[in-house]
Amino acid sequence: MLVNALTYISIDAAVVLYAAAISVRLYWRNGCQDGLARLAWSAGCILYITHVVCAFTAFYCWSHSVAYRETARQASEFFPGTGGGGLYLNYLFTAVWLIDASAWWRGLAAYRGLPRRVQWPTQTFLAFMIFNGAAVFAKGPFRFAAWGLTAMVFAATLAGRARRTAP
Repeated sequence: MLVNALTYISIDAAVVLYAAAISVRLYWRNGCQDGLARLAWSAGCILYITHVVCAFTAFYCWSHSVAYRETARQASEFFPGTGGGGLYLNYLFTAVWLIDASAWWRGLAAYRGLPRRVQWPTQTFLAFMIFNGAAVFAKGPFRFAAWGLTAMVFAATLAGRARRTAP
């Protein structure tokens, strides 16, 4: 019972921390809040991995085929005709977020210096997966909260851009 609750609580908290970290990064592009964003980013990643471990423990009995079937079932409720291939994207998402969070701990200056051709595809993929996961798997009010968090990240992007171009 506790593992079931932790499965949902950990992903909800991970998504909130993801949105907070991205918003801080996008709004304060000068790096003054990089440490705060890095902590939120890393905590979100750890909570996401906690979610994966709990989900595989509580719902999938550590079976890839069970996880694949369940992913296909849940995805087809929202997007008819889709299969369980999204599970492989979830595996990739886990690896990308973990690698990105690890890279950030190598040093803030080195992380900020990553080329845009690396940062934008990475962040776009992570954002797409988080939004998609919230749209497909979130239940009740958190599904709508995910839309709000998406709007918050978008607003931070616009505000940060306006802030950088202001005289």
